[in-house]
Formats: sequence, C-alpha cells, structure tokens
Amino acid sequence: MNWVYLYFISFIQFAEYAYALTRGCLPQGEKEKGFSVKYYTYDWNDSKTFQDPAYMAGGYTEHQYLGTQRNVTDITISYYCDRKYCADGALWTTDLYGFYTTPTNVTLEITGYFLAPQTGNYTLSMPAIDDSAILLFGNGAAFDCCNQDAAPIMDSNFTINGIKPWGGAVAQASATTDLTAGVYYPLRIVYSNARTDAQLSLTIQLPDQTTINTFDGYIYTFENSPEEVDCAVIYPVSSTSYKAWTGSSTVTYSTQSTYTVGTDSKTTPETIFFVETPTTNVYSTSYTGWTGSSTVTYSTETTHTVGTDSK
Repeated sequence: MNWVYLYFISFIQFAEYAYALTRGCLPQGEKEKGFSVKYYTYDWNDSKTFQDPAYMAGGYTEHQYLGTQRNVTDITISYYCDRKYCADGALWTTDLYGFYTTPTNVTLEITGYFLAPQTGNYTLSMPAIDDSAILLFGNGAAFDCCNQDAAPIMDSNFTINGIKPWGGAVAQASATTDLTAGVYYPLRIVYSNARTDAQLSLTIQLPDQTTINTFDGYIYTFENSPEEVDCAVIYPVSSTSYKAWTGSSTVTYSTQSTYTVGTDSKTTPETIFFVETPTTNVYSTSYTGWTGSSTVTYSTETTHTVGTDSK
C-alpha cells in the first residue's frame, strides 16, 4: 500500500519565482487584430544613431512623426532597392505595410499584445535585422497594461537588441521567456534603417515547438484605458502539487493552467506543476536477546505510522 500526499505550495512561497516571470495583462476593452505601427523619419546614411540605446528606447520620438498603420499581422520586411534610385538618397514607396514612407531611411515603432496560446517556455527570435532592431516584452517594459499608445517608457534593458555592422552581414538575436496561456503580453519593437536595403523578421517558437512568423490570432491592439479596473496587471502564480510514487527520481508528469479570483475581484492566472517524488520510508529496529554467537535478522514487518501532522 502506498500513501499519497497531495498539497499545494502557497503563493507567498512562490512570490520570488512568480515575479521573475514575464508580466502580462488581461485587458477587457475593444480589440482589433494585429500590430499598430508608427513611422518616424530617420536621417539618410546616418550610421551612428541607430546604435544608440537611448535613441532606440524612445529618442526616435523626437524625430518627425509620419503616421500610423493598424492591423499589421505580418511585420516581415525584405526590401531591396534598385541602386539606380536609392544609392544616393531616400526613396519613397509603400513597401512597409502599405504606408507611404522611405524604407531606405526610417524608424518604426511596432506595438501589440501577444496572446499566449499555451503555458510554457517561448523563444522569440529576430533572424534578420538590417540595420537595427530592439524588442521589449512584458508589462512595464514594452508598455504598461492598457496603455499601448503611451509614450515609450525609455527602458534600455532590451529583451532583444540586434545591430547590423555597417557594411556587414545582417544581425540575429533571440530570447526565451515563460508565459501563461490566456494572458496578453505587451510587445514593442523599434526598427531603424539608415540607407538602401531593409530587413526585419520575427518568429516565436511555442512550448509545443510550433514556430509562427505571422501573427493573425496572436497579436492584438487595444485602445488606451489606463484607469480601467478590469485591466489589472497580472503576475502569474506558479504552484506545485506533489505525489509520492515508487520510482527513484522526481518527475514532473503534468501541468495545468487555471485562474483564481482574489478578494479584489482581480483574476490571476496560475500554473500548477504536478510532480511525483520517491516514497520516503522510515526504518526502525527491534532487538531480542538469544543464545547464539552472531547477530541475525530473523524477520521484517511493514506498517504505517500517523504523525502529529496527520500524515
């Protein structure tokens, strides 16, 4: 007979781990599919500014604002200009998501909420960057919950930072993070191109190893509502349920995503890890005198005891 012990570690015990997770939101307002993209001027052939973290964190907003494009679900840029037309100056086209601008020299601010479809580890990758791109992820980094259209937070602690060497090969960069299914995570990309060709791409590998590079059904835009009471900042909670078993190692055999509602009526997502641990046995020995010349184990007995903790 095996005794099975089942218990949950409290939120307080997991507070440090929970705060280490990427912070997300549960906005309830009107939403639309895709990223919101803002366009800013960038000086032709300027090889320095796009390498400045302060510029990429928000300094670009001091340049002329050109306009916004909404509902962008594919942010891939593969722009190659004919040197007859762009070798010596800016070229105006609609190649960047249909907005009339200068792909040859421009800065884009790309924002949205990523709706995590699964609980687990995600890899965010930018496999082709020409000239420069940064990515900020999570509430308080990309932008505050329900405040997508606000001015940049000016955080230069980038989740991803990729800079193509001037005249060199395209840059590549990636990062990993743990996310909870059903939670919206703020995402901000800032991209700059200084001259001629432009490249940008984003892929996200889900916990089941599926990789996506277009974001219909994954990225949403919400109107600003920073005072909205049901747009609470969410710190996903992680707890563990342990079960004894007869194996020799500790094994996580299942996970479960759920939600709890606090006394403040705020909803918090929780990930429960179900873990099997080897059964702990307690041994005791009873001695009986006899007339022989050696110590002999003549019998064993298995029983159970109940402690003061009722276990």
